Amino acid sequence: MQKQPAITYRIRGSYPNYYILNLFVQKGWREFEKDREPEGNKPGTVIYTLENEKEEKEIAPRWYDVYYMLRNTGEDVTRFLLLLIEEEKGNEVAKSSLEKIRKDFYVQCKKYVESHPLHDTDKVTSALSKENYNVYEISHKGVMLTDLMRAGYAVPDFTILTSKVFEEAQKQQRETETQLRQRVYLKEAIQNLEIMTGCRLGAMRKPLIVALRSTMPQYIPGLMPTILNAGTTRSSYRGLLRDYKENMATRIYWNNLMNLYRMLFDKVCLYETKINEKEIGECKELISVVEKEIETHPKGKIILEDAFEQLYAYFSYIRQFYQNNQDLLVTFMQGKLAYPSLILQKMVWTIGDDYSYPGVLYSRHSRTGLGVQIESYRDIFGEEIMTGNLSSEDYEYFDRAQIRKTFPAVYHFDPLLPKLEKRVGSPVTIEFGAEYIPDKANLFAVLQINESELTGRAALLSSIQLYKQGLISRERVGELVRPYHRRQIFSERIDDSSLGSLKFFGKGVNVLPRSAVSAVLCFSTAKALEIKRKNATKVCLCKERFLPEDTIVLSEMDAIIGMTPAAIHVVTACRGYGIPAFLSLQKYGIRMEGQALINAEGMCIYELDWVTLSSKTASIYKGQAKFRRARFSDYLSGVKLEMDEKEQKVFEQMKIAYEEYTKIIGTIAVPDIVDLNKLTRLIRNDLMKKPKEARTFVNDWFDSNSDKYVCQLMESTMGSHQDQYRVYDLLSLNRKIKIFHKAVDLCLSFHRSGLDAGSFMLGRFLALPMSVEFWKEFSPLEIAFMLNEYVLYEKYLNVLYEVGEQQINKAKAKILGDEINNIETRIYNVDHLVSLKLSKPQWGLIAQSLCDLYNLQKDTLVLVEKLKRKYGQLFVYNQAWSLQKLQEICQREKCDLPSEEDS
Repeated sequence: MQKQPAITYRIRGSYPNYYILNLFVQKGWREFEKDREPEGNKPGTVIYTLENEKEEKEIAPRWYDVYYMLRNTGEDVTRFLLLLIEEEKGNEVAKSSLEKIRKDFYVQCKKYVESHPLHDTDKVTSALSKENYNVYEISHKGVMLTDLMRAGYAVPDFTILTSKVFEEAQKQQRETETQLRQRVYLKEAIQNLEIMTGCRLGAMRKPLIVALRSTMPQYIPGLMPTILNAGTTRSSYRGLLRDYKENMATRIYWNNLMNLYRMLFDKVCLYETKINEKEIGECKELISVVEKEIETHPKGKIILEDAFEQLYAYFSYIRQFYQNNQDLLVTFMQGKLAYPSLILQKMVWTIGDDYSYPGVLYSRHSRTGLGVQIESYRDIFGEEIMTGNLSSEDYEYFDRAQIRKTFPAVYHFDPLLPKLEKRVGSPVTIEFGAEYIPDKANLFAVLQINESELTGRAALLSSIQLYKQGLISRERVGELVRPYHRRQIFSERIDDSSLGSLKFFGKGVNVLPRSAVSAVLCFSTAKALEIKRKNATKVCLCKERFLPEDTIVLSEMDAIIGMTPAAIHVVTACRGYGIPAFLSLQKYGIRMEGQALINAEGMCIYELDWVTLSSKTASIYKGQAKFRRARFSDYLSGVKLEMDEKEQKVFEQMKIAYEEYTKIIGTIAVPDIVDLNKLTRLIRNDLMKKPKEARTFVNDWFDSNSDKYVCQLMESTMGSHQDQYRVYDLLSLNRKIKIFHKAVDLCLSFHRSGLDAGSFMLGRFLALPMSVEFWKEFSPLEIAFMLNEYVLYEKYLNVLYEVGEQQINKAKAKILGDEINNIETRIYNVDHLVSLKLSKPQWGLIAQSLCDLYNLQKDTLVLVEKLKRKYGQLFVYNQAWSLQKLQEICQREKCDLPSEEDS
């Protein structure tokens, strides 16, 4: 037998998954030719060196060849690779040998897939399901991962316990029966994942280790529990020791022990704070110590030894977390009751060596918009970056060749970024894991994809680049460059002369480049919102550690200070909203005591003192600065500025992009706007300073979309009144009349009112004076309904005033809880409804129509009785100030002044 030549190799490729294997079995070889490959399927490259040769060479096999090499070991793979190399040279003998191996492998795969059907029900499902589930059934993340996997991207195998499981458990009366059902669903999900991965839960050989990701219909980063390394038991730890380096296997087990400890005892294990997880291999005696502590819990021993019981305990913990935090989740869900889903996903090992790492990949640099950005940290589990316990390292590149050696897995994935940008319609942020199989492969795994949150400069430059590359439409450009982006680009800068009057306080990790702000310091969200409401003063919120729920109010803040590294979603929000932020102040010797910040020299900044943040000097100052116009504003105005070559190039690029952006927005045509939300965004963002253009645009759009306008208006949410009124106010009188005719007819037909009729939007429109001409167009029943909607809106304002303007969801909860009928209001001033009285309506028929209304308010009856009174009872004719109000209304309406006795 001829000896095989020695060869060393490594695969640079995509993380394999069962969906692609199933596609291969169902569709065959043709589906993986270069003209037919799924969008996200980038199989990989084999880099090899033959013996006695120094030069590295590469080949790029088809998916099924790479999959064969990843699934096999030893001499079989070496022989297969040598045949691939010979096939590329045109060797017919090698080609014939490969065809036999490939055919046998295909038969093997087909037999496995066909003999291992997956569970696919409304409770347990996967990306291989024939159903297309929505976000309320399998969550935002579930839909995203399913869509990506079906498009061929390298998403690690997963199965989903749908929201039906949690909904059923919530509604089931008998807890014992609930537990039995849940255990069945969990076993089915585990069986799915075992089939997909070829691993077995709790086994000593190829144990299945799982990442548990609990998720909601809306993307709420960092809130719902994520548990890594679930299913690692004493026996599977021994299996890991056989398959991996000792330190790596021990870290995996230790990480899970810490998760179990927190779950069982609701606190962090003492040893977790005393030892770096990377060093646990040198202190293995601690493992038995922690195991014994866990065994003191009634469930401790069984979950250390039984992998299924461990996963069920984690599942119960997640269910309990949901039950304990429903109020918070309802707030994030904008008042909607929704149930979580649980994604069980094969663990991607991002530890073990410097070629294994979790990270975040930005298709466009999040701060500059130029080049690609990687945020990563070598040899760690992913949650340290995502929760903010560890600051990631930042890299950028403009040519993927720059990262070929340092980030081979990202180098492999990079060509797919334009496809993802086109799919999402924006720059994308990819959470990923890079797994290294020693002496074999560097693999890229996609864990999550979102639209990128960018700085103003980055949003402007990248959106124009995407448009020019044909990846997004003109209308999409207007959506990507948001108001806070422009605010950031044109924000004022600190006058250099005022820096001398400020006292240097300290440093921090700056989140937002080219930003500066002076603001009042607050140490609680409640105080910050109170100051904003009362004084309209700029506010800087300072906290020891930011919680996920803090993201609700971040958009209201003018600056952020954090003592520790913030979770990545907080950083993302600050960049997205254009909020200057300094983090990790503890690192620079600053501490927080009571209601004060204290630096290393003992200087204090107390609550409600002014602070100034400057990214230019990377410093925090005590005191309030003076500001000047933004340099870019001066540059656009033609002011000659002193600047270095780099800034000159940046400003030139931004000027070109801004001019292009302005031109694009100016050419958006009425047909380009497909819904009301996009119309309101366009008016708010780009046409408010052009009232004539805005008015023409809105009226033209309404003429083609009147039914759509009314239907979407009826779906408005609380908190959107200002935007909706801005659009409504631009409409002509006849169009406003048309809106009310359609809306009232819809509401009367389907018993919709108040909160269910566009969140009191009709009442909001009626809260300002309408003309006599307007009111004359409506029947008594329509007027009765409209007055009732106005009363409901006044009640809504009372609730909002009571709970605070920022607490929209709390207001909604109060409205639903107290029932709107029990909320009192007093309408003393009816001046804005005098035009209705001047139109001489049939008050008797209006009063009679009130009795037929669904959701009639007793205050509406009082209001109608008040409007029926004589003019002399509403206005004091012998008092000039009172009579003048009525005279002005009559002049505006071009009608005669009624007498005191008229009614």
